[in-house]
Amino acid sequence: MSDDVYEYLGQFFEWDRMKAALNAIKHNVRFPEAASVFFDEDAIFEPDPDHSEDEHRCRRRRKETL
Repeated sequence: MSDDVYEYLGQFFEWDRMKAALNAIKHNVRFPEAASVFFDEDAIFEPDPDHSEDEHRCRRRRKETL
């Protein structure tokens, strides 16, 4: 299967079509919806080298509120 490309607010996201289908079943979240996390103003992104050796990956967490 080929990759899908999705554009959201001028940014392009690419993912494997089979993985997208499996994630939709497992997590009930489709990749276009998941892409919106990158525009969350309360998110902090940190490098996540533990989950990939061949691509740049980040993990997301919420800013702590005082």
